[in-house]
Amino acid sequence: MASPADDRLRRILGDGALPRGAPAPDRGPPPRLPDPAREARLAELQQRLASLRAAAPRGPAQALVPPPPASRPEDRRPLEQQVGGRVESGPHGAFLRVERRYPLESLHGRVVLAEALAHTLRLGSRARGPDGPRTLHAADAVLLDT
Repeated sequence: MASPADDRLRRILGDGALPRGAPAPDRGPPPRLPDPAREARLAELQQRLASLRAAAPRGPAQALVPPPPASRPEDRRPLEQQVGGRVESGPHGAFLRVERRYPLESLHGRVVLAEALAHTLRLGSRARGPDGPRTLHAADAVLLDT
């Protein structure tokens, strides 16, 4: 007995291309039903690919300006002058503060700084604490080099 799909196909073709009892043509795999876990994994992979694209070489951005040259033993100036910083006081004593600002068009390696700020950073358990957020938008981050 022919299936309704076979009968419909015969009507569409109009020439009886499928003889009675012939198997229906293979229509490929059935359509996939939505799978939330699969969709989440795909979204994560797309985000990772986007972050790799941000690291791709770009057009004429400026390279970062190198810091002042390292001090030499014969340089008798105070350290804060040698590195372009200043001595400040805090609740735990004095410290040397060196601040560098770079234009967002600058390159750091192969990444344009403005593009790096558009990404979300995943936080490890030590960085977020027991109940803290798992991610942080890069534009909201404070980066310290100690």
